[in-house]
Amino acid sequence: MSVVKKIAGQTAIYGIPGILARTLNFLLAYIHLDVFRPSNYGIITELYAYVGFIMVLLMYGMETAFFRFVQKEPEAKIFNTLQGGLYLSSLLFLAPVAYFSDGIASSLGYSNSGIFVLLLAGILCLDVLAAIPLARLRHREKPLNFVAVNMAGILTNIGLNLYFFWYCYAQVSQGRTPFFFGFEFRPEDGVYYVFLANLLGSAVKYLMCLPAAFPKVQHMEFKLWKKAFAYAWPLVLTGLAGLINEVADRALIKNILSPQIGVEAALYQLGIYGACYKLSLLINICVQAFRYAAEPLFFKQLKERKDEHMIKVLNYLVGFVLLVFITVSLYLDIFKHFIRTEEYWQGLKVVPLLLLANCFLAIHIHISMWYKLADKTKYGIIIAGIAAIVTLTGNFALVPIYGYMGAAITTLAVYALLPTLSYLLSRKVYFIPYEIKKLALLGGYACLLVFIGFYWLPNLHFSVKALLLLSYIAVFCLVEKVPVKKLWK
Repeated sequence: MSVVKKIAGQTAIYGIPGILARTLNFLLAYIHLDVFRPSNYGIITELYAYVGFIMVLLMYGMETAFFRFVQKEPEAKIFNTLQGGLYLSSLLFLAPVAYFSDGIASSLGYSNSGIFVLLLAGILCLDVLAAIPLARLRHREKPLNFVAVNMAGILTNIGLNLYFFWYCYAQVSQGRTPFFFGFEFRPEDGVYYVFLANLLGSAVKYLMCLPAAFPKVQHMEFKLWKKAFAYAWPLVLTGLAGLINEVADRALIKNILSPQIGVEAALYQLGIYGACYKLSLLINICVQAFRYAAEPLFFKQLKERKDEHMIKVLNYLVGFVLLVFITVSLYLDIFKHFIRTEEYWQGLKVVPLLLLANCFLAIHIHISMWYKLADKTKYGIIIAGIAAIVTLTGNFALVPIYGYMGAAITTLAVYALLPTLSYLLSRKVYFIPYEIKKLALLGGYACLLVFIGFYWLPNLHFSVKALLLLSYIAVFCLVEKVPVKKLWK
């Protein structure tokens, strides 16, 4: 089986449940956005943005290090060493955070909300301790097991959200008092229940990894951990810089706009932006599924470098994410109904920009494999660091003028910069001759279709938009030389 077909097959296994999970999460947004006003939803958006930064620090690159070193060391040895280190570091993180939770919450502007900090810290630790066991399933090419564990956690989270925000809110509106494990449900504590459901979902995922998630202390080797950390620490800096590019907009909008329009109005804008941002993540979840399948396979093929595989995989990846970009943008009048409350629809104009940004991110994720395969992770710091500077500069320059639209423009510019920098740096170290002209042609045509069908002529008939979509598929088949007969096989 070719590597392209193998990646496609495993991506389908990883991706279908992931897409289902994303669809169910849209259902959650459908419920949350009916319960929360934009200012309250802005609190959830901001705090989850901070979680991303802490997650990178707590993982400190050990997931990628596992894939790299499991090619050199016995699996049991590298697993126990890295997992044991994560248990220790998670404990060292959780203890002070629990002690200073009220002070941390106050410093973020949420007085008397230390419980939010505790719940988020618990989510982080449980997710970290499940990461290496799940990585081992990916290494062993057991996507069904991987999917089962993740889906159990996701469904628990979603089920509890439905219970809290569908059943309990309905009961309260009818004058009844629902309970959860003996505790009275309090509608005014809605943000608390969002985090509690997430914590219990993470707990289920972690418990399903037991007892395999416990490391055997006698098999841990400090020297091996030092080697893994030396390989991975640049990835921490890369990850932090990358998260600045990914979530700085949602973390900064409140702080940038508050002096101008006040905290409540700033959270209102953040809530609208965070809700519309969810629609762009349709591409992100597909890319994540691709990464889960592709990363371990590319590491396994280190001894037999085959550039043609990397080139072909990128061509099809770009073709697919652009198809999602066009579909969602042209039919946004349908997709917008995932956001139940019309109050949020004023932000839909940012969705095509964010979708296109995520297309560039997909390209970057694939192209940037070169510095991981070449053990040159320091280049990741350079790429993400430059992009982080542009992210911060762009947000501070544009958000005060254009609000959340400025954040979306900055995101698109930065995500376009990432693969460009990665490709240029790779030419000196680990060059792969990607078919850039072909991809640029395809991307340009996709942007033209979205400009016509969303910005210029948004009221085109459904069937005309379908023809635009079919024309893209035809162009892809033409530039990729895909025989039409293969589409029906």
